[in-house]
Amino acid sequence: LEDGNYPPLDIMISQDNPAISFILYAHTSDTSLYTEPMVEKLREPHDINLRPSSAHFRIYTIVTLRQQGQYFEMTTNLRAPLLIDESTGRGVQKILPGSTMETQFPLKRHDMTAEAQG
Repeated sequence: LEDGNYPPLDIMISQDNPAISFILYAHTSDTSLYTEPMVEKLREPHDINLRPSSAHFRIYTIVTLRQQGQYFEMTTNLRAPLLIDESTGRGVQKILPGSTMETQFPLKRHDMTAEAQG
């Protein structure tokens, strides 16, 4: 990918070990891959240290990049979203057991040979 900003993608970097980082898909009102009822279900209490009713509550999913031959594929795990209270910096990963949500939901497929030829 070219350098630049790729909304709704974001990067989360560990404060303890900056070598650990994740590319995230930010689920905002404009970009969410979850339905409104699913978002409400995610807001149900699940951890004493995370208050999902907070106005600063955000939903992210982890993005995976894979090279498949000449293609570069990007997927995200909708079955295990990250729930972050941005006012406290605390978060949890909520696993949706029995969910039909995909663990490798396709976001983009990029042909790398087009760049090599261009």
